[in-house]
Amino acid sequence: MKTKVVVYSDYVCPFCFIGKRRVDKLKEELDVDVEWKGFELHPETPKEGRTREHKTVSEFVDRLAKDVNLEFKPRSLSSNSRLSLRAGEFAKSKNKFEEYHEAIFQAYFQEAKDIGDINLIKEIVERIGLDTNELDNYLITDEADKMLERHKKEAREDRIDAVPTFIIGDKKIIGAQPYSVIKEVVENQ
Repeated sequence: MKTKVVVYSDYVCPFCFIGKRRVDKLKEELDVDVEWKGFELHPETPKEGRTREHKTVSEFVDRLAKDVNLEFKPRSLSSNSRLSLRAGEFAKSKNKFEEYHEAIFQAYFQEAKDIGDINLIKEIVERIGLDTNELDNYLITDEADKMLERHKKEAREDRIDAVPTFIIGDKKIIGAQPYSVIKEVVENQ
């Protein structure tokens, strides 16, 4: 039987992208079923984003990223992630979440693009084979907002206030923990 792994994550969190790489490896090695739940880490960020004073990537983040073969590009903008999280719910509904998830993380951390920009999101949606008109129609509904609110409520109930947070059975792993920690918890379920 597959082990269920639930991951609360936000696209503006470098540790979430690192965590995604660890989950990818987990899926290669073990029989797991992964569910990603959008968790808006900084809802206070303005819709147009916020200019970053420090454009460098910290040594700590850089070291963790290199550990999973990622290289982060310094960004001049911290994006508001709400729109990209909502579009992620659209991609889930079309069974294209994995492709979208990877592309949004890459756009933000490796290409230093604004993931709060609808034009970028449409470009990604189109690239992964989805219809941008369907995305537009989806985004004018409140379906994605309801799902993100449900994730937020579940997170509050589980006392989750940081991302990434991995829930595996009755265990909770918070932050970009080493792969061995996540794997061990899965193997002991």
